[in-house]
Order: sequence, then structure tokens, then C-alpha cells
Amino acid sequence: HLIAVRVPALPLGTKVNLAKRASHEVVEALLLTDPHERLVKVTLESKYLTERILIRSIGSAMREPPALSAVAVHQEWGKRHGVKKALAKNPNLLHGHRARILSTLSAFDLNEIYEDCAAHGHILNAVDEEFAGRPQDGRTRAHRRALSKEEIEAVLSKAKKKRRQESKDRERDRDRAEKAAHAPKK
Repeated sequence: HLIAVRVPALPLGTKVNLAKRASHEVVEALLLTDPHERLVKVTLESKYLTERILIRSIGSAMREPPALSAVAVHQEWGKRHGVKKALAKNPNLLHGHRARILSTLSAFDLNEIYEDCAAHGHILNAVDEEFAGRPQDGRTRAHRRALSKEEIEAVLSKAKKKRRQESKDRERDRDRAEKAAHAPKK
């Protein structure tokens, strides 16, 4: 597209208007040349934005914390696994967003981030902090949250029902075994 080639020379207001109705190629050109916070917020709502384009932009062109924060808190894009990993690897992401994102990623993902970001000590420290706060098996912190009173009661109730059923099953099996032992042999 001729427009995609001319994107870098356009003023911000024109880019914002273009982002609202542009094609995939133009959206990609917008995010790779000038990922300004205002432009990013509009582009995140574009039906032409793809995860591939967004991840590529986060990994290369997005350097401003406000633009990265806009992606991190977005209702749709901020929850996508690939986007979260790309954000966590970006050295300019604010620490609070990085800590929240890291807490949702698997131990495998954290190891990948650790290896990919060896030159960025603050990212390595954040990954170390996340690992330190996890159980030995590497489960995410979400799996460690305290249970509510209702959840505890539900778990106990389910366990009691299971024990009762197991007891009934054992008694039934015992009765069958006794009947079989006393039954006349043919």
C-alpha cells in the first residue's frame, strides 16, 4: 500500500484517524513507525489489528511506558498469552505491570523470558522475585491464593460425600463376597 509507505511522514492526528479504518498493512506500519500512546489506544480497537502485528511492535518499536501500559491494561489484548510474554520481555514496561504479568505465566514461560532478557538485569530480578514467591513446583501464584470459607466448606462437603460413597461401596462389596462364599456351589 502506498499509504503504508507514507505513514512515517504523517502528523499524529492523521495517523490516529487512519488507525480507525486502515488495513492490516497500514495498522502494522503505524505501530512499527510511531507507537505513540494515543495512536496505540486507537489501534488496539481496530478490527485490522492482529496479535502478530502487536507482538512485533511490542518487541521492536514500542519504547514508551505509556504505550506499553495501554496494551498491558487493555481488556482484550492485555490478556493474550503471546502479548503478555512480549510485554514482559520489553525493558521499558513499568515494574507493576511486569510483576502482574509474570505472576500469570508458567514456569516454562518465565525460564524463556529469563534466557531472552539476559542483558536486562531489572527483568531478570523481576523473574527471580516471581520464582521466589512460588511453590517449589513452579505453579503460578493464582494457584496459591487462600480459599474462602465457602470454598473450604464445599471442599470438605465433597470429601465427606466421597468417603460415604467409598464406605457404601466397600460394604456392598463385602456383602457380595459373603453371599458368594455362602452360595451353593454348582
